[in-house]
Amino acid sequence: MYPSHLYYNKKFDKVKHFNILEHFHFEFKKIFESGLPRFFDAVDKKNSKKNIIPKKNGLFKNFIFFNSKVIKFLIVDVDTKENFGNKYEIFEFLNDYNIAPTWILETDKGYHIGFILKDAIPFENEKARNFAFDVLKKLSLLLGGDINALRLKGRFRNPLKHDTFYTLNEYTLNELNEGIPYFILSDIEIKHNENKKVHKDVLKLKELILKVLNNINFIKNVNKGYRNSFLWYTGMIIAKQGQHLPNPQKILFFEKVKEKIYFYNNNLNEPLDKKEVDTILNSVKKYYLKGKIMVGIGSYNNWNKEMKSIYMKEYRKKKGIIKEHREEKKAKNKNLVLQSIYTLKKENKKITVRNIKKICGLANATISKYIKELKEDPKFSVLFN
Repeated sequence: MYPSHLYYNKKFDKVKHFNILEHFHFEFKKIFESGLPRFFDAVDKKNSKKNIIPKKNGLFKNFIFFNSKVIKFLIVDVDTKENFGNKYEIFEFLNDYNIAPTWILETDKGYHIGFILKDAIPFENEKARNFAFDVLKKLSLLLGGDINALRLKGRFRNPLKHDTFYTLNEYTLNELNEGIPYFILSDIEIKHNENKKVHKDVLKLKELILKVLNNINFIKNVNKGYRNSFLWYTGMIIAKQGQHLPNPQKILFFEKVKEKIYFYNNNLNEPLDKKEVDTILNSVKKYYLKGKIMVGIGSYNNWNKEMKSIYMKEYRKKKGIIKEHREEKKAKNKNLVLQSIYTLKKENKKITVRNIKKICGLANATISKYIKELKEDPKFSVLFN
């Protein structure tokens, strides 16, 4: 995956940055343009009348009608800025799950978050179309979009004509689906035959699993007759998160799944025998190694919102920890530069970026930054006299 030039442009000087910006803009435009048909509806104002024009003209309009013939784009419309303060937070949030969007566009109220699909999906293919809508629905839940306003086709802002953070990422529906956290649930993930409805008890059990994943105390509500089903479904849901990993990591991840299931079993009112638990785990492992786990917890419900809220708190907490680590690293690097300066003073050598680099091994830009800070600090400014 390629990060957007906007994500790391501070590493480059003005001339290089301009060249990289132009390069990424050209690459993004090429990917974006290839997903559009030869003629489509494009206008300058959202509520204007339908205006079918050639692609070369439509790319200069403010609003484009996406997916008029086939599904090539998934676009999440988020009408609030409560969860994310800016475009870059959204990028980092989704990048943690390896599903960084192709573009993020800031609107007056919120954001348009676009994903380009590697393969176009015909609207006539009902199964694929439903799967695409299901993935879009889960992405919208994850990002706090308006579920009632979901649509596979419609007018959205043109990323080439607005302030847009973009990448060169393209996905299959399976790649997006596997990257979405397991507590973002979908209707079609309930495994059942076409002519067989899911039993109400199964739905209740899946809701209970979601509660247990949130709070272990709910495990006391698992009745004796549902212990096997509870452990099997829970194992499948947890294992699903690791089925995209390469084989060596896959085996290690499944060890964690086993630990979790043993832990849940031990907390049941009447735990199952180890042999029974091992049989359940072997069943889960077969699906897991083949990468064919399609089990979800059930239809959308209030628990989705609650789990999302909990996750967002954990995410912000994690970001806080990362920020602390960054501060520690900055302090450490600053101290390295300072110690290097002391060493040069003792050896009666000139204090230059080059000499400091020979001692501490930091990058020129980093050293220059901390030299400037030290010169401005009254405590250390005498070192440079």
